[in-house]
Parts: sequence; structure tokens; C-alpha cells
Amino acid sequence: MKLKVLLEREPRKIFRVNKSFQTKSIITDRTMAVAEAFGIGLDTRRFPVFKNFAVDINPRDLVYITGESGSGKSVLSRELVKQIKVYKDVFGEAITDKDLKIDPHEVLVHGAGPSTEEALRNLSMAGLNEAFLFLRRYRELSDGQKYRYKISKMLASGADVWVMDKFCATLDREMAKVVAFCLQKVARKKGKTVLVATTHTDLFEDLGPSVFIEKSFGEDVKVTYLNEDAPKECSIVRGIRIVQASRTDYGPLGRFHYRSGLPPSLKVFQMVLGDRTIGVIVYTPSRRKYFGRSIYLGRSFPLEEVNRNFACISRVIIHSRYRSIGLGTKLVRETLALAGKKYVEAIAVMAKYAPFFEKAGMTEVPEALERRGKKYYIWVKNSKDHN
Repeated sequence: MKLKVLLEREPRKIFRVNKSFQTKSIITDRTMAVAEAFGIGLDTRRFPVFKNFAVDINPRDLVYITGESGSGKSVLSRELVKQIKVYKDVFGEAITDKDLKIDPHEVLVHGAGPSTEEALRNLSMAGLNEAFLFLRRYRELSDGQKYRYKISKMLASGADVWVMDKFCATLDREMAKVVAFCLQKVARKKGKTVLVATTHTDLFEDLGPSVFIEKSFGEDVKVTYLNEDAPKECSIVRGIRIVQASRTDYGPLGRFHYRSGLPPSLKVFQMVLGDRTIGVIVYTPSRRKYFGRSIYLGRSFPLEEVNRNFACISRVIIHSRYRSIGLGTKLVRETLALAGKKYVEAIAVMAKYAPFFEKAGMTEVPEALERRGKKYYIWVKNSKDHN
């Protein structure tokens, strides 16, 4: 874990925390036996958790609180939230994961945003990317899915400060990294302040905090202020390879596509993480005519020329747990030139929700709406305008 320390930082608000707990044991034969064995008293004792602790937090900061279980992370999170709410004029509205009220019969696509488009975006950024999940009720979800749905509700809340205790604790570590990366991406884009507390330290790279707090047992606590550069990519992307594949490699991921079956293919490429296929793209022969092709290239083409120079992207599938971190864009961008054709076309149904063709370097022809309102995209090999 590398820390890029920010040497100069203008504090906006200094938060001070003093917190201790008072305990007194009841007197029984067993407690007296323990006290005698370990040489401790049964009188009232005070245990300091934070003593004259100070931290400066600015609006739009991403605060990452970590430490061992029982060290006081949750205590610090609660105390900071109390003080942040006092400065509502500076930080805006604050919401914690405990503030969220969810009807167990709530359908996900209805509860994660004011519109269908926003709901799908919030669900996707929380790691709920499978179409069938959008239609489920909250009570039908697993514990990990329920946690991610709470994050989507927080994204949709309109609050300016997002606070999450036990952040991603119920998720496997790979999924946690994806969620952390997506959360910080949305927070930075929308200018939100984020406080998360967790025992896990493996989310540092994907969260990219500006304030990093490490809490040990007792009064010990360390604060590091860092630069605010957003992570360029999710950490798991570095382990990904794209290799040429076959039609049989499409099968395991085919269930994630809304269309069944697979048309005749020209080339297939798969995205591999470790020994798992997590993405696949299929290039097929293009149709003889596309309205968008005629508009963009200014003429129609005979079938022979279409077969020789054109390919069409018929399938792009990313495993649902790895979506929203740019892998669809990466898969398209890195295989366009490998299709072996001068022109590559794509007809997009879900472009409004997943505009990765444009991000990958293809050009949308807005005047051309194919059948049922589908969008038309084209890429031209060796074109400075479309590389």
C-alpha cells in the first residue's frame, strides 16, 4: 500500500473527539476469581478510546477509517457524524447506512432512484448489475446483495455526506474492491463527502481516500492526509488478459445476455482473470444494409464488399460482478483492430444505460435509429477520427 502524502492542506473544519467508557464489574465468585488470578480490581474503571484527538475534514473528502475490531472505528464514525451534522451549512445533509429505511417488499428498480435510468445506474454502481436482480424484492436478496442495495439507496438519497460503518464487510474481497472503486467514482463526480469504517485495509487503492485514519487499541490513532487523485482503474483490472477464443467459450457467459443463441461468428475474444472467463465479445458478419452505414459513409455497399470489409459486434458480455469498472469499454477498444476488417459496426439496445461503444472509440450516428430505436455505431480502421 503506497501513501502519497499531501504536504500542504488548508483545513476547513477541525473535529475534536474525546471519548472514554466507564465499566464496573458485578461481584460474583467467578469475577472475584478472575480478579484475583490476574491481579485486577473490580472497582469502576474508565477506559479512554480517544483523548484530544483532532482531524480536519473538508467537504468532498473521502475518509477511510480502519483498524482492528473493537479499536473504536465505529465510535469515531458516530462522533464525526454528530459534528458534521452541526455544520450542515458547510457539509450539507448527512446520511448513514443506519438511516436507510427499506420496505422488504420493495422492488429494486423502484427503490434505487427517481427514474428507471437513474435507478439502474445506482444499482450498477453498487454492484447489482444483473437484469434479473433489478426485478427482485429486497427480501429475496442475499445478505451481500442487501448490503449493496443499501449503497444504491444511499447514492439515490440526495444527501451530501455518505457514512458507512463496517464498509463492505459482508462482501468477498474482490466484490468489495469493485464496490469501493465505483463508490468513490460516483462520490468524486457528484462532489460528495464520504466516511467509511472497516477492519479491512485492502480497499485503500480502490477507494483513494484523502484522509486515512488508522485506529489501534487504546488511545493510539494515526491520521494521514493524502493527495486527492482518483484511482485511474479498479485494482483487479491489472490482472486481466484478453485472448482470442472460440464459440464454446461464449457459453458460460451467454446466460447474462438478453438474447438467446449465437449467430455465425467471425471472431471471438474472451477476457480472463486468473483462470476464469469474465467477459466475451463476438464479432459476426454484418448485415447487407444498415441505415447508419449509408448515412455515415455516404453510399450503399454490395454484399461482396460488405462481407470483405465489414464486421459487426453482436455480443459484449461482462460477468455481472465485474461491471461498472470499464471492462466493457476495455474489451471493445482492445479488440476492434483484431477483428480483421476495415469497418466494425454495432447496433446497441442498451446504449442509454451502458455507453461503452463510444468510450471505446466508436462513433455514434445519431441520425440513424435502426429498428426499434436501436443506436448505430461504427469504427473505421486507421482513421484518425475514429481510433
